[in-house]
Amino acid sequence: MSGAGTTPAETGRRAPCSETAILDGVAVLEAAKGGLGLVVALVLLRFTPAEMEAGLQSLLEWMHQDPSAAYPRLFLRLAERVSPEAMIWVGLGALAYSFIRFAEAYGLWRNRAWAKWLGALSGGLYIPYEAWAVLRHPAWLTAGVLAVNILIVAVLAWSLWASQRAAALEPATSPGARPD
Repeated sequence: MSGAGTTPAETGRRAPCSETAILDGVAVLEAAKGGLGLVVALVLLRFTPAEMEAGLQSLLEWMHQDPSAAYPRLFLRLAERVSPEAMIWVGLGALAYSFIRFAEAYGLWRNRAWAKWLGALSGGLYIPYEAWAVLRHPAWLTAGVLAVNILIVAVLAWSLWASQRAAALEPATSPGARPD
């Protein structure tokens, strides 16, 4: 049990089981996004544009994809036109993104309020863009991404609300007492 006037987030203790499982699931998802961002960053910072284009060609062949199809052609054109400086800046951006996702995953795993705020706010920023994408080009994948993001933001907002409510309902400490 937590001490008087403290919440699990303040003491670093785990939340109740069902909330813990949900937060752990979101933390794993955020860690996976951080890992993907790290891979993208390392690729962009390691290879030259010519090596990227050759690697993309090899990947498309290995995946048995037609290079003249819409998405493969888009990626090949992008690889042809990208400058080394742009690759560095995008790589650094992907590296920063991965660090933020890893920090959020750690904080959610440890049931920290700041991580819930970070996840709810950053996830909420994507919702209008994802909704616009669903309206412009309806597809199961884009609708699924939007639905999962809305669910994650709702779960994190609910968890923040529940923590605030629990803290408000706990008996106050004596007037001269200092919190641990």
